[in-house]
Amino acid sequence: MSEETVLVMTARMDAALVKLVADACAHARVRPVLWDGAAPQSVEDPALVVAALPVGERTIPPDVGGLVTKTFRALPLLILCAETLVRSCITLQNGRVTLLGQPLTLEKISGRIRTALVGHAESAFYPLVGDGRTSSSVRVQEFRGRDWWVAAIARPSEGPGAFPSVRKLGPHGFAGLLPVDITHPPAAEVLDQAAEALVTALLSDQALAAVKQKVGARAAGVWFAPSSQRWTLYCPQADLNYWLISPARLPARWRMPGPSNGYGASWRQLPAASGDMVLICAFDAHARSVLELDVNGGELWKVADGGGPAVLDHLESRFGQTAGACAALIVELR
Repeated sequence: MSEETVLVMTARMDAALVKLVADACAHARVRPVLWDGAAPQSVEDPALVVAALPVGERTIPPDVGGLVTKTFRALPLLILCAETLVRSCITLQNGRVTLLGQPLTLEKISGRIRTALVGHAESAFYPLVGDGRTSSSVRVQEFRGRDWWVAAIARPSEGPGAFPSVRKLGPHGFAGLLPVDITHPPAAEVLDQAAEALVTALLSDQALAAVKQKVGARAAGVWFAPSSQRWTLYCPQADLNYWLISPARLPARWRMPGPSNGYGASWRQLPAASGDMVLICAFDAHARSVLELDVNGGELWKVADGGGPAVLDHLESRFGQTAGACAALIVELR
């Protein structure tokens, strides 16, 4: 469990919901502090406030609003709604406020906690969760910035360059690269050097060219900086499992075309929006039978409604069921 604390305002929660939130915090590996508002709370520097919104309410309760604007200024807020929303999850105020609608489940609440947290983890760039959470053969790492959440996962964990490379851009953005040919990936140092080329300065034609020179068609990548509010996406081959997913877009799921599909360039830029998710997957022939149905229109898209952490948990389970090599890079914007 991490050192991060989630302040749970229990005043509008029944006992069942309080237990569900506490269990979700344990699942998200954070420490819940329950507060009924009756006395001053001693918790210092919480990373998130979780509160409930009763049926029929359409505004944030004054005590909740005061807590995140005065007591703990600029603290993110997760509101659990007692009603069904137009979308399962809605973000407001540039991702600072998250509304989660019915049905509320442990996985949904845990996933939103994992993407909404800000605080200690942003002061330095390090994986929030280490390797082998459910299987010694599957390597998992989660990373988080103020505006984004990133996860890298691979099986097997050993082997040069088999694990995705993620690097932070200045105080806020990031770049990530995933080996496309999971059986013959670039050397780990080559993948890291290519990722470093993207984050050493503002994105430029020279940086993009350097990445293409280092990894060519052997890796796919994604770059994001909140200041530009644009995705920069690297898809060097046709028919890669490279997806942009968002409930606010039409279509809600879009597969990235490679350069051989008549689009010319491997690099592409698109406007970014809160709730966007990028998923890049690679797997060998042995893992294909387990994963391809999920990725190409099966169970995975139902899971994706729960957000990036739900996709990560699903893939971690699936990766553990195969003896083949596989890897994925998952990104979600707050």
